[in-house]
Amino acid sequence: MAERDLWLATALDTRNAAERGVLELAGALVGRLSGVGTGEGG
Repeated sequence: MAERDLWLATALDTRNAAERGVLELAGALVGRLSGVGTGEGG
C-alpha cells in the first residue's frame, strides 16, 4: 500500500514537472515568435 502511494506521488510530481516544462517551452516559443513578428528578434 505504501509503495503504491509512493509511486502515485512520484508519478504526480513527474507529471507536474512535465507540465511546467511544457508551459515554459510554450512561453519561450511564443515569446520568440512574437519577437520575430515585431522585428525585435529574441
